[in-house]
Amino acid sequence: MGSKSRIFNPVNVRGTRHVLQAALEMGVEKVVVTSSCVTFGPSLPGQSLTEDSSNFHPFLTAYERSRYQMEHVVAAYVNQGLSVIVVNPTRVFGPGLLTEGNSVTKMIKLYLRGK
Repeated sequence: MGSKSRIFNPVNVRGTRHVLQAALEMGVEKVVVTSSCVTFGPSLPGQSLTEDSSNFHPFLTAYERSRYQMEHVVAAYVNQGLSVIVVNPTRVFGPGLLTEGNSVTKMIKLYLRGK
């Protein structure tokens, strides 16, 4: 995960920290941060995830870990008085390249074409 961390951490962790610090210094009233549902990890059988759920599983990718670390940075700024909303989208659908990472989009397109 080390080399991948160098890709994700500068933006997801440090970049978010810089934006939140600037917002705090400038007196911004509210900040919206986009994270990812991967920060929750999988749910236990028969249980639903909520905004109060915690991840109790090891992360599978550097991306997941960076998003989780980013949310801890956000929490630190909330504790300093910054008003922050974190959204955790599950999957983004729309135009773009169809890759292994967005295979669900590919399946939906095939379904809509009757295949």
